[in-house]
Amino acid sequence: MSFIAGGYNITYNAKALGQTAEGIRMTYEIFKKIITGHLGGQTPQDAVYQGQNRTSSFRLLEANAAGVADLLYAYTSTIGNEWQLGIIGLLDVRGQGSVSPVTRCKAVVLTAITGTSASNDAAATITLPLSILHDRFPVDVLLAPDLKEVPIRLQHYVNMSEGTPTFGSST
Repeated sequence: MSFIAGGYNITYNAKALGQTAEGIRMTYEIFKKIITGHLGGQTPQDAVYQGQNRTSSFRLLEANAAGVADLLYAYTSTIGNEWQLGIIGLLDVRGQGSVSPVTRCKAVVLTAITGTSASNDAAATITLPLSILHDRFPVDVLLAPDLKEVPIRLQHYVNMSEGTPTFGSST
C-alpha cells in the first residue's frame, strides 16, 4: 500500500461527479461481539467478528449536475428528478422487492488519473457497485456568488447475491 493515493476521477451511475476538494476518504468500520467473563469483569477476552460497514466521503468543488442529481434523487420514479418526493418504501438494494428488484444503488467507479501516484502505486480502478447517498446525511448546496462545495457521504452495500459477499473490486 502506498502512502500517497494520488488523484482519482469519480463517477456515479456512469456520470462524472466532478472535482473533489481533497480526494475521497474511504471508511471501514468493523463489527464485533466482545466476549467477557466473570473472572475478568468487563475486560475483553475475545471477540466474534460480525461484519463491517463501508462508506466514503468527499467534498465536490465542481459538482457535475447530472451525476449529483442521480445521487441526490435516487428514490424518484425517474432517478434524478429533483422536485419529486420519491416512492416511499423502496429498498436501497432490492428496489421494490422481489416483484421489481431494480436497485436504487448505483455503481461508484474511481479511476486513477494517469501520471499520478495512484496510477503507478495504487489501484488503477476501484468499483463499488452498490452505492447510495448515506442515510440522514445532510447535503448542503450553497446558493451564493461563492465557491459551491457539495459534501457527500456514500453508503456502500455488500453484494450478498454472490457466492462470497463482496463490497466491490479493484484492479
